[in-house]
Amino acid sequence: MSIGGTTPEGRRSARRVGPACAAACAALLTVPVALATQPQLGAQSRVELQVESAGWGTATGQEVRQVLQSVADVLARDMRWASTVRVRVSPTAGPPMALYARDSYGAYRVLLSAKDRRWAEYVYEFAHELGHIVTNFGRHAAHGQPSPHQWFEEAVCELISVLALSRVAQDWRAHEPWAGAAEDAAQLDRFLALLLREPHRRAPEGVGAAEWLRDRGDRLRADPYARPLNETVAAMLQHWFEREPQQLASLTYLNSTSLPVPSEFADFLQEWCDRAPPEHQAFVRRLHAFLVGQPESTASR
Repeated sequence: MSIGGTTPEGRRSARRVGPACAAACAALLTVPVALATQPQLGAQSRVELQVESAGWGTATGQEVRQVLQSVADVLARDMRWASTVRVRVSPTAGPPMALYARDSYGAYRVLLSAKDRRWAEYVYEFAHELGHIVTNFGRHAAHGQPSPHQWFEEAVCELISVLALSRVAQDWRAHEPWAGAAEDAAQLDRFLALLLREPHRRAPEGVGAAEWLRDRGDRLRADPYARPLNETVAAMLQHWFEREPQQLASLTYLNSTSLPVPSEFADFLQEWCDRAPPEHQAFVRRLHAFLVGQPESTASR
């Protein structure tokens, strides 16, 4: 899933929405909808979350809201974005996506395709879309064109989804925010295990990340939503952030400028390093060197 969903066309639709999707999104702004709760600030999450009360199959809006709030709480604890994020979540028959256009109250709009009580799918989809929001995806809307490094942002959001599945399951077992949450955590564990068994979700062996990325650079730029490639890149990144989970907060400094996106990937990473505060810069420099093959001493100018 991504800004836009499970197929290349669906993912792009978050940027260039087709007629049917555009009509559905417009309806969200013009037709009153029942919300599961009033906007409420999570104790840890700094997310004001609104969830439509209907359209989730056998799940209620309140149940969906509890699950999504768990995701927001876990990610905010690890990523520590700086300001309150208002998010309005609606069901969709299409692919999941985060929309550039906000609602009339200034909330980001997220569409999820998960249905019924398949909680793992809600966690996976919402973590990805919230990842786009807190890594400042709106930068691209300002310039009216996709980023040449959208593939990297998709990989980052895939990483966020994978980590969220593990961390939310741990929280549900430890704190049981509702009766039966510990049993529900097992569903997340099974879903994550299924994902991680896919062969492409492993860091490549026998070749460095920089060489692997150079060999596939044209393909990544031509189709930034090629899931197997995105998910391989996410696997490359995963051990970095599992070793130093406090560095997840560095991701919130991606795209944290209104300037046009640099055309070269190395310059894009350098910009990220320059925008990050001191406690993250050494980590981003090391990651920069890992991904583009520069010695760490020259990865920052």
